Amino acid sequence: MGTKPDFYYWEIVIMMRKFFIIFACDFLAQVSPEVQCLCGIIILITNIMFIIRFRPLKTDQANKVNIYSQIVHLLRMYIGLYYITDKDLDYISNNIPVNVILVSLIILS
Repeated sequence: MGTKPDFYYWEIVIMMRKFFIIFACDFLAQVSPEVQCLCGIIILITNIMFIIRFRPLKTDQANKVNIYSQIVHLLRMYIGLYYITDKDLDYISNNIPVNVILVSLIILS
């Protein structure tokens, strides 16, 4: 992948993102799955903002791919909220576009 020389610390940023997501999954399990998912979404949005702001990778194409992959994870978490909650379950099970989007996001990632 390769970062620009000024962003030698970017691997640490990536490790911190992963740490915070693991922290949200493990230590917020006592609260609720919705809180876990929402904290993961906040972490991913923050990461996307950092990538857009700093453009740490050497090529513009690598930065775009990195942003798109984070957006896929973000959408997967957001759509997963529908399956976590018990509300409107009939709407989700009968809604073909939501199911197609979820399956395509799982395949893409």
